[in-house]
Amino acid sequence: MGNGKNEVISAALNPIPTTLNVGPGSIIHVGDTVFCVKRFETSESVIARSIDTGLDQSIKFSEISESCAKHAQGRKIDLSAISDEDWDVAIERYKVLQPLLENTQRTAQDVLKVATEQLVSVATMYRWLDRLALSGTVTCLLRKKRNDAGNKNLDPLIEAIVKNVIANEYLTKLKRSPTLALKEIKRRCRLSNYTAPCKSTLLRRIDEILPEERERRRNGRNAALDYRAERGSMPGIDRLHAIWQIDHTLVDVILVDERDRIPIGRPWITLAMDVFSRTVVGWYVSFDPPGALGTGICISNAILPKDTFLARLGVNYPWPCQGKPRIIQADNAKEFRGNMLKNACNEHGFEMKFRKVKKPNYGAHIERILGTLLAQIHGLDGTTFSNPQEKGEYDSEGNAAMTLDDFELWLANLILGPYHHGNHLALGCSPIKRYRDGIFGDENTPGIGMLPIAADPEKLKIDFLPL
Repeated sequence: MGNGKNEVISAALNPIPTTLNVGPGSIIHVGDTVFCVKRFETSESVIARSIDTGLDQSIKFSEISESCAKHAQGRKIDLSAISDEDWDVAIERYKVLQPLLENTQRTAQDVLKVATEQLVSVATMYRWLDRLALSGTVTCLLRKKRNDAGNKNLDPLIEAIVKNVIANEYLTKLKRSPTLALKEIKRRCRLSNYTAPCKSTLLRRIDEILPEERERRRNGRNAALDYRAERGSMPGIDRLHAIWQIDHTLVDVILVDERDRIPIGRPWITLAMDVFSRTVVGWYVSFDPPGALGTGICISNAILPKDTFLARLGVNYPWPCQGKPRIIQADNAKEFRGNMLKNACNEHGFEMKFRKVKKPNYGAHIERILGTLLAQIHGLDGTTFSNPQEKGEYDSEGNAAMTLDDFELWLANLILGPYHHGNHLALGCSPIKRYRDGIFGDENTPGIGMLPIAADPEKLKIDFLPL
């Protein structure tokens, strides 16, 4: 039987891209044809020219995602099979490399500086950069495991000397260099009649220490924080898909069973919105209380094209929202705090940030939308209203009439119809117009330029589902 961890690492060396940036000038594959994108046609499609025939064609983002997934080479990686130690190392590498990758003016000296800080060769640094440019994933930076991984290949007594010198000479405020640490190892080995290890062995042991911990123990806590690589400039809310907010609410209405029409309870909504346009980019409705499952499904639904979803509901309104955010803002509830969501977000190229404690205005946009929806829900049969005084003697269960599917259809028509197409006072236009302006640009705001879409929808869904 194969080693599960080794299979994960092996799969990472043939990474499948998770993000495809689509926009003017980008090269895409649809079926067996290679296209160059000329321009955005609508908020859901582009006009692209075939490289072979020179003919222009309208192509939907959903077609691009499906085709990219079919042509993807390599195996998918189960994120839950990656150890916390390996994941932390890959994340640290990602934080260091991403700014280099985004720096179009980077020089060989910039790469050399980072390689020196990471205690790796320049060739290794360029290999990592190539891998990151190809897939854009964290998992492509996982440490490669040798067949003898787990075996230090040193006499345990020599290993103890190496470990002691690293802890008491290298990882201290004395800040010994690896060269001086190696001299001390050789001295101790000579006194004990042991054969001293080579420098590369010492460097591998040092490389196993996370950079932040290394700096903290050598230069102090503040230096460790400063040592973290600066990420590329993060856009604010002045552009589309810069920031999403996500939250849950228990709906004030009793729903009934589909077969027997028996009242069965109140549903939960998990809803995600784009702050720039105020459009609702995704939701998930169920009777289950908030958790990683509903949150993960909501995020994957928000990123992916909505064609199949709308067809299932039988809704005729357009819902062009798709693509990946740079940041998802969420509150500090435990359902947002699991490793599954954090790792999946990192793997797919965006961050999940948490609402500051006692800062109620931090999620004001999403809470305002949820408040608007709840006010509309109070007009439905079976509503429980928001408080006993408002409910009075109204029999919520006796008047309940909607099933879960009925409610989701009603919700879809409300959000995608009156809400998306109605005038938004804070925007001065409808959310759907603001979304389209975010794609194409207007006199006040440049267009998004490149829309980051899911290159492999199946992998996205799997990564955002807990075991």
